[in-house]
Amino acid sequence: MRLKIAQGVGQGLSHIHNVCKPHIIHRDIKSSNILLDKDFKAYLADFGLARLILPDKTHVTTELVGTLGYIPLSIVKVRWPPLEVTCTVLG
Repeated sequence: MRLKIAQGVGQGLSHIHNVCKPHIIHRDIKSSNILLDKDFKAYLADFGLARLILPDKTHVTTELVGTLGYIPLSIVKVRWPPLEVTCTVLG
């Protein structure tokens, strides 16, 4: 069951990072921001800290945000990781 939830979250993140135009960076993935339906299908929620990555921008700089305890040290060290890093944080 947990694997199904993790895969659903990963698919959701991949969708908002790669398919949505403009791309969206969520910036606050945590358990309370993942909703489950009766079949345990995962949905991303709470886009309050999200950022849009406009197509004409090749680099986006922003402050480090998120919920304390959910921000990996690898991200804290570089301040803003490339898109690929934010997709792999789930492990």
